[in-house]
Amino acid sequence: MSDVKVEVLLEYLKDFKTRKQIEAEFDMSNTQSFRLLTWLKKGNYIEEMCVRVTGLTNRQWYYKAK
Repeated sequence: MSDVKVEVLLEYLKDFKTRKQIEAEFDMSNTQSFRLLTWLKKGNYIEEMCVRVTGLTNRQWYYKAK
């Protein structure tokens, strides 16, 4: 797992953030952020929300601490 402390990350996730924002804030790679967020979802520490981006066909996932 990454060197990010879970308590600090959960404090950062008071508001909804994208995975790219989390990667930039904690200097993580794509794989590290994916594995950490997956672990936090399985542990029921965070919630996720999918939002469709206007004008695009893609969706954007947002994460927030419970």
